[in-house]
Amino acid sequence: RIRLPVQKRPETRVRSLGCRLPPAASESLLPPTWLVSREEEFQAQEAGLCDPTVAAALMWRRTPENMTILQIYFRQDRDEVLDNLLAFVCAIWPEIHENYRING
Repeated sequence: RIRLPVQKRPETRVRSLGCRLPPAASESLLPPTWLVSREEEFQAQEAGLCDPTVAAALMWRRTPENMTILQIYFRQDRDEVLDNLLAFVCAIWPEIHENYRING
């Protein structure tokens, strides 16, 4: 066998570690007031989502809309399925098989 010379890979450049800060480090450099306001916004959103009256009102408001949409889709799909089924069942074209012997 003939051995071919192995090509060496070029050395990869080493990236400097200080080019980008991880997300936690970048947030720690922000002023504390911004972090406090962000935490307050999160607490307010979480409290609004966990309130059972808000969730119940949202459910009662969205349920009729979703039901009408589902009924419309059901009617459309039902008509399409019945049309396809009738076309499949009623499309019968009797043919004589090529191997059938008429004169026995």
